[in-house]
Amino acid sequence: MEAEGRRPLLIVILTLALLHLGGCRYPNDVAGTTERVTAGTLRVGIAHNPPWVITDHEGTKEPEGIEADWVRDLAEALSAKIEWHHQPQLELLESVAKGNLDIGIAGLVKTAQISKMAALTRPYTQTSHHRSDGNIVKEPHVLALPHGENGWMMTVERLLEARPPRTDVWLAPSEQGAQ
Repeated sequence: MEAEGRRPLLIVILTLALLHLGGCRYPNDVAGTTERVTAGTLRVGIAHNPPWVITDHEGTKEPEGIEADWVRDLAEALSAKIEWHHQPQLELLESVAKGNLDIGIAGLVKTAQISKMAALTRPYTQTSHHRSDGNIVKEPHVLALPHGENGWMMTVERLLEARPPRTDVWLAPSEQGAQ
């Protein structure tokens, strides 16, 4: 009898919990990035790092490269126009961290230091190259997003996954220094 008396209370508690969770919007964008970018402007920080991002030194031409092309696809999928911001990599990451940029592209390799500065996508490819000792180094490549923009992260990763996967990229010795 005691258990049956608790059942209505349990049903009320569970109902209230479900109603509360139903009102939550998860994943959430603290700064509303996904909503602002969709049919708006995508603010992209770029740093020259071939073959990922290729820019002219004056910043007057549209960037090229693997990640620049992907950003164009992202903007098209979201009906957004792109605003390119040419910056050195450290400044780019600081701007992403402050929320002044929606995404940072620079052929970034996942490291603990970069992870502290920005939210990183899952690796979308990896580069491989030979070290001087003959060992092969594999480095996962990521894009940088503002921390706390979980909905934006899901949107970006969903579109990254929709692209045909890139297999391992081998860098020539002349490109290894750019990493």
